[in-house]
Amino acid sequence: MIGVDDARAAIESLFKMGFASARPTVPIRFTNVEFQVPPVGGSEQPRQPWVAFDISEGPDPEGGRSSQKTVGQVALFAYIGEARTSVFVAAKTDAVTAWAIASDAAGVLRRQQIELGGSGPIRFGDPYGLELGPDGAGWFQVLVVTPFRRSVFN
Repeated sequence: MIGVDDARAAIESLFKMGFASARPTVPIRFTNVEFQVPPVGGSEQPRQPWVAFDISEGPDPEGGRSSQKTVGQVALFAYIGEARTSVFVAAKTDAVTAWAIASDAAGVLRRQQIELGGSGPIRFGDPYGLELGPDGAGWFQVLVVTPFRRSVFN
């Protein structure tokens, strides 16, 4: 059986490769990995954009974190979740840059599918964006949310 750790590693790997291809100069902060936020630059060198990527699962609309879809010796369980990309650009610059980076991030997982051996696939839906605006720490933020469903044979 493929666990949540395997699923997380596969999703992070897919995002890392795809986003690095689209935006090689924009660093990515992954959950619980050491990361240095780009420093405040002078007037000649503004703060560099960066993104934070995280994943969460549940709850399933049918109740709980998962729902059993089949019966029998090998049951199929479905888990739902979200892959979230927070885009940070220097506050008081422009929203266009943030949305351009968000668009590239959205394209990485949009309608993708990851096949994991010994389990069902991870299927991503259509992402959507939310403009969160200034965060009070010198950053302007846009959030991209990509829903997914993960199937597990148990």
